[in-house]
Amino acid sequence: FSKSAVSSTIMVGLAGPADITFLSHLATSLATSDPPVDKIKSTSGWFITWLMFCIDILSKNLPSLTIPEGIPEELKSIIKWRYSVLTGDAGTGKSTLVKQLKNSPLKVNFTALTGKAAKRLDETATTLHDFLGFPSWKVKSFDTDVLVIDEASMITWQMLYHTLSKVKGHVIFVGDPEQIAPVEGESIFPVIINSMPPDAVKKLDIVYRTKSVITEIKQMDRKQAVSRIIALACLFEKKNKHWQVVTPLRAVASFLNTKIQNSLHKGEGAFRKGDRVIFLKNLRIDGIFCAGNGQIGTVLGKDGNFYVVQFGDKVINCYPDEISLAYALTLHKAQASEYDYVICYVPAGIREDFITSDLIKVALTRARKKTFVITEDEETLTKIKLCHDIVFGEKIQHLESNICSCK
Repeated sequence: FSKSAVSSTIMVGLAGPADITFLSHLATSLATSDPPVDKIKSTSGWFITWLMFCIDILSKNLPSLTIPEGIPEELKSIIKWRYSVLTGDAGTGKSTLVKQLKNSPLKVNFTALTGKAAKRLDETATTLHDFLGFPSWKVKSFDTDVLVIDEASMITWQMLYHTLSKVKGHVIFVGDPEQIAPVEGESIFPVIINSMPPDAVKKLDIVYRTKSVITEIKQMDRKQAVSRIIALACLFEKKNKHWQVVTPLRAVASFLNTKIQNSLHKGEGAFRKGDRVIFLKNLRIDGIFCAGNGQIGTVLGKDGNFYVVQFGDKVINCYPDEISLAYALTLHKAQASEYDYVICYVPAGIREDFITSDLIKVALTRARKKTFVITEDEETLTKIKLCHDIVFGEKIQHLESNICSCK
């Protein structure tokens, strides 16, 4: 069966939720061997259609004959391709490099998969969802010289399909294939990379971000762990440090947020003056992009039914359901950010297959100065130690002797 024949065979419409795990394996096999047609016939048609279209387009990726003037030297090798990838570990300078395109004569549109990542790229940047007119996909086509997509490891088949079918111009996917997969399913970023000609992929190898001094707490029970987290959070807040608690599970993050809030800001109500909050959607006022999903702000007070929140240099009135406490974040929400100090809490009882090496790597590479690892079971601790030694090439340190050290 050819790819086109398989595509015709499985155009069966919406037949239920897709088997995302199978789709990822299928995408890999399409680029290397004959696909399992019998399994394809039973998989949802729209997802398969998106997948087949994307794999076909990326595999036909062709270079341009000329490279425009004013392109950064490091990007010349990939800018000549219609579709290209800039990849590398956290801290290798991927976003910093593509920002140099601002000074080129090309029309460049900067986007990212989250609002906070978009704002780090450029003040005019937006999320890929907004760029493509999600959720109605109202944008039919878009002419640009270069479209930059940062944090592309979070992209889904649907987003990729609309990007490849509507954007006229170069598309540069920027991301780390070892980041956490998107919430909707397994990561397709490695599939994008494998579908490209090798010369269309540039990997950055030198880590410029300061290596974290990873500090280890040995196995402790939950009561001790929560008390230690609150103590560290209060210490960092008192010393005006840039810190963040991260954890794999949303329910654990919510629990810790309430505990830390009650320790830092006494009072009533869901949000109190001084609370750290995260925006849960992209906000536009009169068509102007004001705040992005994932941006962090500070509650200044309350105005009727609104909470007054400062996001950077903007002060915005927010409905309660538009924000959430952000002292503790899930690793999915934190993976596009950096902090000076990170408190990583992995409680017992989490499925073994959920604590992946990619998830641990994200946790260990969020900090610029120090990461405090807190876990409750020996197996998880061993897994974190192993991952740390591979990522940083050095042994994990102990917390006990320097718990109050945050110089």
